[in-house]
Amino acid sequence: MPQLPLLPWITWRRRRSRFVLKFCIAFMIAFTLFIIWKDAWYHHSKSAASASGAARKGGPKRPRRSTQKSANNAWKWMPSTEGTAVSFYDALSTPDAVMDGPEDPSGDDEEEREFMARIRQDWGRDGSGVYLSGAEKVKADKEFSKAGFNAYVSDRIPLNRTLFDNRPRPCLVTTYPKDLPSVSVVITFYNEILSALLRTVYSIVNRSPRRLLREIVLVDDFSDLPEVKSPLYRFLKRHFRPGFIRLLRLSQREGLIRARLAGAKAALGEVVVFLDSHCEVHDGWLEPLVTVVSDDPTTIASPVITIINEQTFMHQGGGDFFIQLGSFQWDGDFTWIMPPPGWRNPTDPVRPLRSPTIAGGLFAVDRRYFFQMGGYDPGMNGWGGENLELSFRIWMCGGQLVVVPCSQASA
Repeated sequence: MPQLPLLPWITWRRRRSRFVLKFCIAFMIAFTLFIIWKDAWYHHSKSAASASGAARKGGPKRPRRSTQKSANNAWKWMPSTEGTAVSFYDALSTPDAVMDGPEDPSGDDEEEREFMARIRQDWGRDGSGVYLSGAEKVKADKEFSKAGFNAYVSDRIPLNRTLFDNRPRPCLVTTYPKDLPSVSVVITFYNEILSALLRTVYSIVNRSPRRLLREIVLVDDFSDLPEVKSPLYRFLKRHFRPGFIRLLRLSQREGLIRARLAGAKAALGEVVVFLDSHCEVHDGWLEPLVTVVSDDPTTIASPVITIINEQTFMHQGGGDFFIQLGSFQWDGDFTWIMPPPGWRNPTDPVRPLRSPTIAGGLFAVDRRYFFQMGGYDPGMNGWGGENLELSFRIWMCGGQLVVVPCSQASA
């Protein structure tokens, strides 16, 4: 039987081998060039951010981003009235508006008079606790389940109570640039006790520079508690200038994460600060956070989070050496840790510290960067998990998380 010639088959194998080799070499060259380009772009962005921060300290002012452009890109929302609500998805197409109309100077609001009559001016002064006994304690214990904290005490502590300035001493003499970006504070709530929510609002208003604080966005995640419906709307309209407090009511329960996203999309400030609906901020809390974010927009800045005692409403923690970093356990739980030895700079103890994770609802972030990184995951329904998911994503995508010792908030 005649043998078939092997030369064509060998030639074809050699040509295929050369093609595969050339393809692999070309792919390796292209991949190397991509890595070099990406690294150069990343360092260029970092340098530009640093130069922007340095320019604000001694050079010409950087141009402002157009807030009108931000407004056009935001999810629009409707003004909150007693019969108006907007769904999370309908917010994409609703006209932009704010609460408007003149304040009512008459003071003729029976519900508000009853609400204010409960307040005792000497309770909770300078962040001190309130200790009940007798019939008051029995009544307070019955109301505890209403909010998960002592609602009886909350309803009687002044909305604008004073707080002791417990910042580290170097923070008291630290100065910050005046040319900082505008801020929107976003607070979401569901059936929150009215006194706790309003105390949060007053805490922000009383301790934030007016040149920075553009607005406070309150997002009602379809509450059915009567006191945060019409009474809240009337109180805000009576006591705050039009457009400063923006109240967004969702038309169905969306959950904490999507409610925060709706608030962030409605925000008009260049920096968004997320806060819980039952917290209090301390003197000088805002400038350190915004300075860190302004110097490097890829940084998410968290305040030092101290504790409000759930029974007495006493502020606990803070001071020269108190700072906790966010961390996690391998079973997926968020936890707090003290900074390991050597992490704090002995010559600059109030320098922001890098943190493995942060709390999911108390931080400041550049609004544009927040949405470039994907924001919160809208697939999450309740609370919990967003802190680790967001933290891991920021670290893995070139950003960083820091805790700022000169900024304190209690929750």
